[in-house]
Amino acid sequence: MKYRRLGAVLGVLTMAAAGAWAQEAPAPGAPAGGVKLSYKYKPGMVTRYHCATSGKMTIDLSKMGLPAAGGQPAGAMPMDLSMEFDLVQKVKSVDADGTATVSQMIDAMTMNYKMMGQNIAAKTQNGKLVFTHNGQPMPAPPNMQGGEGVIGQSFEAKLAPTGRVSELKGQLSQQLRGMFGGQDISQLFGSGLPGLGMLVLPTEPLQIGQQWTQETAVSLPLPGNVAGEAGPKADYKIQYTLKEIQQKGTHQVALIDSRMEIALPHTEVPMPAPPGGNPPAQGGTMSMDNFSQTVSGTHSFDVTDGAFRTSDHTTKLGMQMQMSNPGAPAGAAPGTMGLDGSFNMKVSAGPDVAKPAPAKAAPAKAAPAKAKPKPKGAH
Repeated sequence: MKYRRLGAVLGVLTMAAAGAWAQEAPAPGAPAGGVKLSYKYKPGMVTRYHCATSGKMTIDLSKMGLPAAGGQPAGAMPMDLSMEFDLVQKVKSVDADGTATVSQMIDAMTMNYKMMGQNIAAKTQNGKLVFTHNGQPMPAPPNMQGGEGVIGQSFEAKLAPTGRVSELKGQLSQQLRGMFGGQDISQLFGSGLPGLGMLVLPTEPLQIGQQWTQETAVSLPLPGNVAGEAGPKADYKIQYTLKEIQQKGTHQVALIDSRMEIALPHTEVPMPAPPGGNPPAQGGTMSMDNFSQTVSGTHSFDVTDGAFRTSDHTTKLGMQMQMSNPGAPAGAAPGTMGLDGSFNMKVSAGPDVAKPAPAKAAPAKAAPAKAKPKPKGAH
């Protein structure tokens, strides 16, 4: 039961989420007509994005009504979480308006969760995520079963010159459904949301200090929802500010501050089935209230090359979840679980450089030829 609920919590958290440069020198600022920021895609261009997230989550069980363990009532449980992965993007073609068709592939993923002396880790192995519990092999958590084959699978997307994802398709979209009980999560990556790096640019030129805003509402495919049914709507609002233009060698680089706010109304989700296939109690639900998440930080964008370079953001989130307790009498009030967390998220982009093949071993030297024995009587 503990791992099933932990898997559900991790599933919710999963939704809710540089190369060295020359010495910088401030540029004189944007030209009189403003600076135009735009992604400049080139056919055949291959970019590797490295994404790293780490932080702490505190789970408050003091209001869950759980029985005391060792004479101590349940309290706060701190959890350390970290995840890293690479996404390799190849531009297949570019339309006349600058829209690119790209193929993308998730590569080299690692995850780590630590809580109360327990350590659940995952790493890429033979195209799948392999999980361990305190160093011993374990099956994938319930919320990730069916999604183990996403590593190395490519999918296709259309990216506008602003960086907005306008279309997403491919086998990976089907594979990812297994991570959320059959729900289509492509809306989290497309349907108007910003692409990797969370940077969507405006269409008009900008002056230093000028702001622009992106807003959208997305149907969230939460674990436990019935496949095919729309999930609750989450409202995303991102405000960007052109902070500075820097000169780095022959390149102009824009520093852009951003702040994203995510709001989710009261939401009820059917309790997921426990391992073994036994259905949850009839009518059992898990509700979420007071969900809030903010993501604030800075992007660097190469104006000269028209390319995303880095981002560094801090995420803060909070939520309350209500759910029935196992073994509680009929009609008993549900317990309340509080979640609070803070995370750092970094993304860096650079050309995808093929790893050199291992050097071949030098051929073994031939053994020296043995001298032929002289015939008897020879001098």
